[in-house]
Amino acid sequence: METQNQIKRTISKPEAINQIKKLIDENPAMNKTQLADLVCERFNFFDPKGNKQTSGCVKALRKLEKSGHFVLPGTSREPKKWQPRRLEMSVPDPIGLP
Repeated sequence: METQNQIKRTISKPEAINQIKKLIDENPAMNKTQLADLVCERFNFFDPKGNKQTSGCVKALRKLEKSGHFVLPGTSREPKKWQPRRLEMSVPDPIGLP
């Protein structure tokens, strides 16, 4: 949990917010996850194994957006309307059941 606080603390600084705004302006077609990847690279947010801390960055970015510092990119795709899976033909009646 301390790592999450470090991410938020780091990107809450005014110079970091300006860099994030610049990233958003320079890359209008990217989604939140892609932005978080760039933020992780820019501010060196990596775990001990060397993986980017993308989910922590997304969470911190959303909190900063909620505070009114910037507007994050929208979703990259429309959500699909759920449809149940159906067989192409009807199932035959059971045989030998009471």
